[in-house]
Amino acid sequence: MGSTDSRLISFWKCLINISSLDFATISARGKAGWNGTGSGTVKVETPDDKTIIYLETGQWVTGFGVEMNFSNRYKWSYTHDIDAITLQHLRYGGDKPVSLFALEPTRRQSWQSVEPHLCKDDRYSLKISSSHTGMIMNWRVVGPAKNEFIQCRYF
Repeated sequence: MGSTDSRLISFWKCLINISSLDFATISARGKAGWNGTGSGTVKVETPDDKTIIYLETGQWVTGFGVEMNFSNRYKWSYTHDIDAITLQHLRYGGDKPVSLFALEPTRRQSWQSVEPHLCKDDRYSLKISSSHTGMIMNWRVVGPAKNEFIQCRYF
């Protein structure tokens, strides 16, 4: 990777070793349909030493008990010239990534989004705590009609 920052190297190794996830979603606005839990698997691809692709699949159960399948593709990238890790959503395919965040270390084994991701009127932010066994991603979504929290555990 070219960096001597042990936090970055440790986080990168954590990302590569993920194989499963579970999560809980909570709406502070009381929308029970948004509340729920889910779990799934993560297939990790490493096309080069500065890129990690997550292929996530699983099931989500809404607050009303409705089960739904989900799938996501995320791209983690390491940029040596600015010593940063970026996260992109590949919802439209690998050739049309949606940039979500540049991540910066905040304290030992912790990362956060440098700036919020804007999607229409909604602001997304992300905080990540990592360890040798996995990581916890805390997503926050705030907007005129949203006040959501998603906690996702990767292991």
